[in-house]
Amino acid sequence: MITFIAKRLALLVITLLGVLSIVFILSRLLPGSPVEMMLGSKPTAEQIAKVTAEMGLDRPILVQYFQYVVDVLHGDFGISLRTGAPVLNDVLIRLGATVELVTLSIFVAMLVGLPLGILAAVGKDKPLDHLSRLGSVSAVAMPVFFLGILLQLIFAGLLGWTPLQGRIDT
Repeated sequence: MITFIAKRLALLVITLLGVLSIVFILSRLLPGSPVEMMLGSKPTAEQIAKVTAEMGLDRPILVQYFQYVVDVLHGDFGISLRTGAPVLNDVLIRLGATVELVTLSIFVAMLVGLPLGILAAVGKDKPLDHLSRLGSVSAVAMPVFFLGILLQLIFAGLLGWTPLQGRIDT
């Protein structure tokens, strides 16, 4: 059991390093400069040089990567280019809505999936079994963004149960 847990933890570390590496590499490969995004249109060369040095983008790429990993391990995910606030703050602000969505989706999946699965198993190869199989395969095969738009049309547009965007005020 301890060997299994140790292997899983080692895989977790490797996976997290892989994700960190991919994020770092993609952020460097994307066109445009984060410095220019921060400074807006028509920054001067002095402004660009100053912010580049402040962000450490003038250092060698391996030094930047090592510093990035160290910062992330210490809980410093950097500053958002959009809001100017620490990224961790932006994540924590949205964490409540994310937990709500995850909890509600698990609840709905259990509420719908368990009874349908039981009924399909009891009535093997009957119409309800075929219908539930068709519905589940269709839902899995459908692109998530399309399914999201479709559910918005149904629950917000037709039924009026939810807001079209944002959260319901409590």
